[in-house]
Amino acid sequence: MTDEIKAALRNIAMLILSVGFLGVGMLKLIAFPAMVTAFEQWQLPSWSMYIIGVIELAIAVSLFYQPWRSKAIMAAFALMIGAISVHLIAGQFSQLYGPLVVLLFAGLLRFTEA
Repeated sequence: MTDEIKAALRNIAMLILSVGFLGVGMLKLIAFPAMVTAFEQWQLPSWSMYIIGVIELAIAVSLFYQPWRSKAIMAAFALMIGAISVHLIAGQFSQLYGPLVVLLFAGLLRFTEA
């Protein structure tokens, strides 16, 4: 794989991850009704929604700062493993696609890093 292709894949993955984390993080921070309902269904404390939202925003921003990128990718992996676990425990198998796609893009970003 040429360096130009790796750079293009890295930039695409970074943009998709960043926009995704930014959007979902903001929905949590504004207490979007669907998010509140989901956290209630999962029997998670309401404050955890805000903590996760802040983490998601931090990931979205950190992906663009090279010294923090590896840590942001690892945080994304950890967060998605948590999300997958919550969906499995709740029996929400159709909700696994989002976290799995994020893991795919995070892996792509991780393995195309310069």
